[in-house]
Amino acid sequence: MKEFINKIKNRDIQLKIRPEFLDHLRTSEHKGWWVNTKGDHYTLLCWISEQFNNTTIYDIGTFRGMSALALAANPTNKVITYDIHAWPDDRILNPPSNIEFVVDDFFNNKDILKSPLIMFDVDPHDGNIERVFLNWLDENDYQGIVFFDDIHLNPAMQAMWDSINKEKYDLTDLGHYSGSGIAIYR
Repeated sequence: MKEFINKIKNRDIQLKIRPEFLDHLRTSEHKGWWVNTKGDHYTLLCWISEQFNNTTIYDIGTFRGMSALALAANPTNKVITYDIHAWPDDRILNPPSNIEFVVDDFFNNKDILKSPLIMFDVDPHDGNIERVFLNWLDENDYQGIVFFDDIHLNPAMQAMWDSINKEKYDLTDLGHYSGSGIAIYR
């Protein structure tokens, strides 16, 4: 984890286009999100995935599955993606074999707390479920890294991000225009 944190602190991050993922995407709009090497959420998630090996990564908030696809960039990792809704028409095409889709409440799975990396991006981005999630991590003494999407999307999400009392890094310049950040739990 120390090496990962040092790379984040020093912005020693080499983002690269992942053309092999384009065939998994349904629309030209989705494909356009994957071909930007600076300030792109998905290329950043690919890079983060490549910093971990032989582990299970959890993606909370599947929606179209594009974050799960990016987190699956390292084939030695397994990505388990949770959503409380099934989104069959919007999902990625022919997902890689290292992605498992789960339709359930992630709070029902305490194994998530064993993961060194959790990606968190759930609607409606009002800060409420995010606060419940933060409390759950603290109550269960989570040790690892949480990637938060949309940390600057609105005042409620900004307040949630500001309330995290952990070592954290704002990666918006490398990630999503609406805010990307990681928090270190140790």
